[in-house]
Amino acid sequence: ELCARRQLDALPRWADRAGDALRQDRLRLLAQRIVSLATGETQHEEVLVRLVDESGGLVAPGAFLGAAESFGLMPALDRWVVTRAIRVLTASPGRRLFVNLSGTSLGDRALLAEFESLVAGSGLPPGALTFEITETAAIADVAGLQRWARRLKELGCRFALDDFGTGYSSFAYVQALPVDLVK
Repeated sequence: ELCARRQLDALPRWADRAGDALRQDRLRLLAQRIVSLATGETQHEEVLVRLVDESGGLVAPGAFLGAAESFGLMPALDRWVVTRAIRVLTASPGRRLFVNLSGTSLGDRALLAEFESLVAGSGLPPGALTFEITETAAIADVAGLQRWARRLKELGCRFALDDFGTGYSSFAYVQALPVDLVK
């Protein structure tokens, strides 16, 4: 109980730190290569975000993402990540990036319109950018996922269902979701 109370007490501090990092551009993108076991070739890269602390060290997302979610910072964080991922893709033709999208962003129609504009203006080839959404978030807002997938797939983006099997949905239900891949 004491440990849980300390974690709750730390949420506002981490939310403040995450908000400061967004305002001060103290976040960094990392990319984890996903390789084919058969060929060893990179299939795509998964984008990871890290907070840069005041001393220049990298903070793992487990420390600040929960606070960002609890205090409504995820759409701003998603905006930061997607904007930079698109910059990486336009500067490095041929790369394919998978970017996590928070469930709270699915309900943000202005953010969707902003992403549509960014993708449309970037000239990215089809399949260069894939949005990942967790099974739990997808099931919680199916209408939001359908809206995002419909509009961004028209621009060549793909959607992946992440963390499949951690929720309680049946495979038949998941098959009805507008995703291209299941992870």
